[in-house]
Amino acid sequence: MLDKKATRLAPPPRHPTGNVESGLGRMRKIVGNEHVVTTEEEITRRSRCTIPWTRRCAAVVYPGSTEEVQGIVRIAAESGLRLWPFSQGKNWGYGTTLASHDGAVILLLSRMNRILEVNEELAYAVVEPGVTYRQLSQYLRDGKIKLWPDSTDGPPEGSVVGNALDRGLGPTPYADHFRNACGMEIVLPDGSLIYTGGYPPSVSRTWNVHKWGVGPYLEGLFTQSNFGIVTRMGIWLMPEPEAYRSFTFELRDEQYFPAVIDALRRLALDGVIDCAVHMLNDVCMLTILSQYPREGSSGETCLSEGMLAALRRRYMIPPWSFAAALYGTSAQIRVNRRLIRRALGPFLRVVDFAADQIDAHI
Repeated sequence: MLDKKATRLAPPPRHPTGNVESGLGRMRKIVGNEHVVTTEEEITRRSRCTIPWTRRCAAVVYPGSTEEVQGIVRIAAESGLRLWPFSQGKNWGYGTTLASHDGAVILLLSRMNRILEVNEELAYAVVEPGVTYRQLSQYLRDGKIKLWPDSTDGPPEGSVVGNALDRGLGPTPYADHFRNACGMEIVLPDGSLIYTGGYPPSVSRTWNVHKWGVGPYLEGLFTQSNFGIVTRMGIWLMPEPEAYRSFTFELRDEQYFPAVIDALRRLALDGVIDCAVHMLNDVCMLTILSQYPREGSSGETCLSEGMLAALRRRYMIPPWSFAAALYGTSAQIRVNRRLIRRALGPFLRVVDFAADQIDAHI
């Protein structure tokens, strides 16, 4: 998944180039010369994406604190600069560091990579936007903290905050990353600072455990939006279960697809499966295993049914693949495993339960 923007500020009107140089000069006084980069190499690197076009940025700025972000936002507003913030730029699938307009200033929050708090008893962490999934996972391992972060389909260098703000998904019962975010520190477009979840952490001890606080719920405004830059966020973590079993199955006869979906829905509503179920069709699997077979395609730009069937045979993949996991006590997993086999067995060729993999999963 392509990395998450902490959130994008609304673009101001275009201004002369002189304002860009003046604004960047003022930003250098805040973050230091070395953290405002305008080299050709860096501009080129941050002006491209996995999509086949570019938007050439004017500079890349690396703030190191909330206060520096506030100062940069104020300068951008006063100078009329387009500001385009990103957490890490590596949650593949949601966007890299490509702005929507030429001449934007990329605000990369990777230096803001502190894990500010981990509360094992209440199962949450408070992190800055530069904290990656790898970093958080390693921190928990090193501290022998019996909590799990959820993960993504992207690289471990993706931002925890960024993925949640783009409403990313993962594999565990904590798969909905935004739903499990609680308490944010946000820089608004005028440089002012607000907190969600009630009150600032110095006042409210429930900032990262109780979403609603007092008054309107605001956090949703700052997902996939340009209303502010999230500089700190609480994220709920999953207590390490006694046991964990992954399972996969393949659907080779597509006429049973509706019945499988209904069975999965019932299992989810009954609480037998409480995590995200990943469903991949043959085309999605082929994009992982191969590239479009231009040789022998007779100039066709779309896979025909015949070509698709041939590729399935070649790579031994079914029309549909499913994956999920069970978490809990060993007794719970034994019971739920039987219920899953009973519900899905009539339709599926393979139901495979892997052995306990707690260490590998983390």
